[in-house]
Amino acid sequence: MLTSSTIACACTSAYYGDRCQYVNPCQNPICIHGLCQVNSITLAAQCACYAGWTGTYCDTAIACLSNPCVHGTCVGTSSAGYQCICPSNYTGSQCETAIIQTPCQVNPCINSGTCQITGTNSYICLCSPYYVGTHCEFINPCLVISAPASCQPVLTATGNYTCQCTTNPVKILFFLSKNNSYHE
Repeated sequence: MLTSSTIACACTSAYYGDRCQYVNPCQNPICIHGLCQVNSITLAAQCACYAGWTGTYCDTAIACLSNPCVHGTCVGTSSAGYQCICPSNYTGSQCETAIIQTPCQVNPCINSGTCQITGTNSYICLCSPYYVGTHCEFINPCLVISAPASCQPVLTATGNYTCQCTTNPVKILFFLSKNNSYHE
């Protein structure tokens, strides 16, 4: 004689229950970082999250709940707990350090000039002896005419450079225009 206590059903993964009468809501994986379980009251799928994870689908790292990334996006990881993905103008483990760009980072000096920071957001170009100008963009007119060392390039009111000598004044009959052409 068989009794109900001696009979047991072996359900496939698609069903559960004493007689395999319920469709298993966990047959399709829904838990990202956890295990799917059937709620005994609602008979619906629910996730039991692994340590360090939370959320309906175990998709939120507990470390990210406190918003640890100052200027970035928190992404949960299994090894470190979380990682901050920083925007291009921030760095650091929590994206806490602004990447400050100085005017010299864009290399404003040309013709082998050297950029030197002079203050917040300001700079000067230290030009080689062959060039003059804000960005070392003009040929030094004193070198072109082989003027003595006492002569210096001078910026005129029209934005051109001329060579001016303090000793043994020699009248220079030309100037160097913005396009580096000579004029009398």
